[in-house]
Amino acid sequence: MSAEILCTVAPGETRIALIEAGSAVEIFIERHASPGVVGNIYLGRVSRMLTGMEAAFVEIGFERAGFLGLRRRRAAEDEEEEPPPPVTVHEGETVTVQVQKASQGGKGAGLTINLTLPGRYLVYAPKQNGIRISRRITDEAERARLADIMDGIADADEGFILRTAAAGAGMVDLESDAAYLRESWSALEERSANAEAPALIFEEPDPIVRVLRDRAHESLRRILIDDAEAFAAAKRYAARFLPMIEPLLDHYTDDEPLFERYGVEEAIDLALSPKVELACGGHLMIETTHALSAIDVNSGRHTGGVNLAETLLETNLEAAVEIARQVRLRNLAGLIVIDFIHMETEEHQARVLAALEGALAGDPAFGRSTGFSDLGLVEISRRRGREPLAEMLTGVCGRCQGAGRALTPLALAYRIMREAAREARQRPGGAITILARPQVIEALQGEAGAALEALEASLGREVALEADRGYGPEQYDIVLD
Repeated sequence: MSAEILCTVAPGETRIALIEAGSAVEIFIERHASPGVVGNIYLGRVSRMLTGMEAAFVEIGFERAGFLGLRRRRAAEDEEEEPPPPVTVHEGETVTVQVQKASQGGKGAGLTINLTLPGRYLVYAPKQNGIRISRRITDEAERARLADIMDGIADADEGFILRTAAAGAGMVDLESDAAYLRESWSALEERSANAEAPALIFEEPDPIVRVLRDRAHESLRRILIDDAEAFAAAKRYAARFLPMIEPLLDHYTDDEPLFERYGVEEAIDLALSPKVELACGGHLMIETTHALSAIDVNSGRHTGGVNLAETLLETNLEAAVEIARQVRLRNLAGLIVIDFIHMETEEHQARVLAALEGALAGDPAFGRSTGFSDLGLVEISRRRGREPLAEMLTGVCGRCQGAGRALTPLALAYRIMREAAREARQRPGGAITILARPQVIEALQGEAGAALEALEASLGREVALEADRGYGPEQYDIVLD
């Protein structure tokens, strides 16, 4: 399946889309004023113990203390070995922790003491001795080949995890990756020795480099970046660490915005809706709560097929593929329950389950799935990490008292700036005036203020802001003189 990576950089914001078979399957959004923290390593201080939960709160410099579970887990990709025994810390102790989950829903970030440094092919796990291999590498001969190579690379007192991308890698590739990770770890230890808690001692690279490191694979055919500086940085990174993808990098310079050209803006808008139309005439209804996500498959207007059983099977098969895409696109995580249309035969159920698992096989965050339960439900699990797309872009709508969602003032502010930039390039002239409700104007003046100044500088035009209480949650106007 051919894949593309699209990267668009705007004042205050970087957005990245992973495209497979012509459709967006993953969206990464990072605001420059609040960069992502998952993967960062901090020197923290234990502020409170939760003895009954085998956990602690750790101050790492965030507004809320992070939550540290003390029952250790293996860090391998999909590794199923028994975890090491829990460790103990005490209140006031300095501890080095890594962010596993971003702060969400009023909760602090999820932390771990199982520190790892990711490379292209390897994950360095210095506190977990031994060599482990992602179970997504299923060929036994390849697993044995990789294990033999790593036996000659790894020291007795260090651990390495071979990522899925390591399949087919040679000794030179693995040695180079290991050397880079050891060098990074030594630098981290030096910073830690000279730091005072709370302190950041390892920071993940910028979002474009992270996506290139974690998502570049053999089916990738093109990487488009619409910002000259970001393009140059990506070229430098690829030349050093991923020479095989350097020829795929291309600087996008067309006037039409990159995400609009390839339908990503529309895909994002559709991913914020609970209803997803299927080509066959059926549809999905996707609802998310704090505990789980529920996906309901409906036949809708679909009346094709030789008979009713075939019609329902066709709808469920199409739904299975689209569910896998929507789960990744929306970044749903935790427990996901799917209610397919009822099918009478076990053969049809097996075909739908195979289609679902096949479509999910390319999802790096996919955990596992169950068969059909007695109630006809299928459960899948997906690892948590980044915020779900809806959590990042929408908030509870005040006008409907929580019955629906609307773009947050900050998300709407960035959307307005993107549209203002597009219209300004099409209509050169004088000042630009943005009219919106007060909360949006406050976001443009506050959190997005630096981005607005950058927009004015890039356009060479003044942007005036006018607050109007008559505007709804997602209403605004852009007036060009």
